Amino acid sequence: MIVIKTLRGTGRSPIRSRPWSLPTQEADGSWTPGEWMVSASVADGRTVITPEAVDACAPMVYGALPGQVAAWAAERAFVAELDDAVMGNDKVGGSRGRLLRPVERWAPDVLVRWAYWCADRAIHIHAVAALRSAGFDAAADRLDATPPIVDVVSAAAARAAAAAAGDAAAWAAAGDARDAEMRLASLRLCEMAGVDLVVSS
Repeated sequence: MIVIKTLRGTGRSPIRSRPWSLPTQEADGSWTPGEWMVSASVADGRTVITPEAVDACAPMVYGALPGQVAAWAAERAFVAELDDAVMGNDKVGGSRGRLLRPVERWAPDVLVRWAYWCADRAIHIHAVAALRSAGFDAAADRLDATPPIVDVVSAAAARAAAAAAGDAAAWAAAGDARDAEMRLASLRLCEMAGVDLVVSS
């Protein structure tokens, strides 16, 4: 499966700090993929790749789909290939992976603009909600009709309120809203970085 793999500026994975073999650019502009990174735990049978194992962060090789990448944003990003890939809720796991080429427009200035977009969206949405809860519906309507200044709202507040009220349906709805916002933020980052990844297995 073709996925996005994010790395620190040092070329190491953001969580386990594992060094990755980077792709190299040839004289004609094409890219030679990096070496395969193999999960020893999967290879010797200690880890079986299932959606549950992926969600539990079991030892394997990880990447992300375009709608998942916000959770894993880091200094560098690459188009990567995963073997034996299984999708989890916020990432994809596999037995081995290799980096095919860098995402060329994934750069610090893009990440900064994306962060501003996320912050602006969160402020905009929460301000509208706060105005409505205070009874200032006309002001909320005006603000809601105004596009955000910069162009991920978290559903944590809604989830906390639902938990406090003991409302399981509201808790689930807030979780769905959070997931939808994370997907929106992920896709916005991919758009800004020029990721036109067509996922294939």
